Amino acid sequence: MGLSETGLSRTENQDCYQAKPTLAVLCDGMGGHDDGALASKHACIAAGAEHACQRGESLPEQVRAMFDSAHCAVRALAKPGRPRPPGTTMVVALRLGRRYVVGHVGDSRCYLLGPDGRLARRLTADHGSPTGITAYVGGPRGRDPDVLVEVIPSAHHLLLTTDGVHGVIDVAEVCARVAAHAPTTRLDVWRLLSKEIRSACLLAGAPDNFSAVIASL
Repeated sequence: MGLSETGLSRTENQDCYQAKPTLAVLCDGMGGHDDGALASKHACIAAGAEHACQRGESLPEQVRAMFDSAHCAVRALAKPGRPRPPGTTMVVALRLGRRYVVGHVGDSRCYLLGPDGRLARRLTADHGSPTGITAYVGGPRGRDPDVLVEVIPSAHHLLLTTDGVHGVIDVAEVCARVAAHAPTTRLDVWRLLSKEIRSACLLAGAPDNFSAVIASL
């Protein structure tokens, strides 16, 4: 399940996501680059298409192949002579049984949440510096994601967010508000989390596109 909105200061939503039973993908087109919305859309579609045709590879190799396909798709959008070709962040969570493999480049994040939606820990580390993002699909390290394998406890959740969420609101605080409602089902957790994230982002002025995807075990 996912949520993606333009926000209050942007005219275009450059985020894109897929949410399937065994796959979650979230992309955030690079601001200041050409065709950010196209970059995130093409990366997201390419990752999903790569996943659909995979057979037999290990989960980490499947995730790396998804980034390779996404990177090639975004690179194909580049126009000769343009100084800032398209690029996008991307975070992927791929499930098999109780195992999730998480891959990412850029500053979109993945968090582990408890059964009631409370934040357990952050799983990814941003690729960035004071001057900007240092790795992204279509650019540096675009086909070389950080990949980790997690055995997720039963009934836990993964939350994927763009920086329009975690750069604007306190994710731990929002998750604590969800847990305070004592949700008893996955659907309850997502409905509450979606509502709280949206409300908090809008209350903070929603200066950027904001998107989130939840994957549950």
